[in-house]
Amino acid sequence: MTDHASGGDVLLAARGIRKSFGEKLVLDGIDIDLHQGEHVAIIGPSGGGKSTFIRCLNLLETPDAGEITFSGDPIWNAAKPPKEAALRQHRIKVGMVLQSFNLFATQTALQNVSLAQIHTLGRPKEEADERSRELLGKVGLAPHLDKHPSQLSGAVSSSASPSPARSQWIPRSCSSTSRPRRSIPKCASR
Repeated sequence: MTDHASGGDVLLAARGIRKSFGEKLVLDGIDIDLHQGEHVAIIGPSGGGKSTFIRCLNLLETPDAGEITFSGDPIWNAAKPPKEAALRQHRIKVGMVLQSFNLFATQTALQNVSLAQIHTLGRPKEEADERSRELLGKVGLAPHLDKHPSQLSGAVSSSASPSPARSQWIPRSCSSTSRPRRSIPKCASR
């Protein structure tokens, strides 16, 4: 899809997304287009459904109703849900950083960032480490590659936390976060 007003490709589109937990309706007919290279802020009160919506886009939560497309390909239709294998393929392409840093205390910054690439994408360790060094360097963390989370300041840990999701970027993928100051999904093409 191309949106002619913005000039960018629609990377991720959601239409009519609804999600309930028991009797509580959390999302009620949400529509959104995320364009390649675009930053979008999802804001609202605590408990307003922001994280649930991001989890639905990543299909960590399955919407009760609606449709989602990724790079123009349908990935979710509540009327005809895809098989688990198709869901896993989508989850590999779209990373999510949770509200807490969740870095493994026994791993260095480099190892934390490489881990997802090795175990999710099947990248060889050397290739994953090279990509991780590149990404950590881009966010100013090259001096901290061999440090464990306990040796990092809060600000450095905060900067390192999105890197595992970014390290999985393949062409035309998104990473998103549910952390308040980083609640801006970044859609990019590598």
